[in-house]
Amino acid sequence: NFKENYPKIKEYINRLVKYNENKFTSFHNAFFNNGLFIRIPENTEVDLPLIINKKINQKYSFEYVVIVAEPFSKIKIIENASSELKEIFRSKIVEVFIEEGAKITYMDIQDFNDNAYSFNIKKADVKKDSEIKWIDCVFGSHLTKAETISELNAEGANVQNFGVFFGNS
Repeated sequence: NFKENYPKIKEYINRLVKYNENKFTSFHNAFFNNGLFIRIPENTEVDLPLIINKKINQKYSFEYVVIVAEPFSKIKIIENASSELKEIFRSKIVEVFIEEGAKITYMDIQDFNDNAYSFNIKKADVKKDSEIKWIDCVFGSHLTKAETISELNAEGANVQNFGVFFGNS
């Protein structure tokens, strides 16, 4: 079990997006099969972007991403997801914890075939004088449901949302 084997992750997973919040989160947590945990230590500024290239090579992908930005850290994360499969179902939950003075840019690029179904929930807990920039780029899919929520939980907390969606028909 992912949560039992990684106690640090257990502290964060399902804290912002509850496993029983709705039918999508319950379904997602029941079949969760891919995980990523990113921790940016206190006072760490990463100059180059962290680029994550995901080639989805299974028909069903249930991904969980947890990001912890400790106080006064800074990072840009670019996640590229694509698949050469004709049909896929992708569900992804991203939970971001941004401590005091931290800054995160999270760019999510999705490039799928016309027979892909993609469900995404991204949620951030933004603390004092911290910031998150969400950038979503959706290219292709039959259906994409994307939900981005940022909780500004202290003075000086800031969020910016940008989205680009290309579709046809």
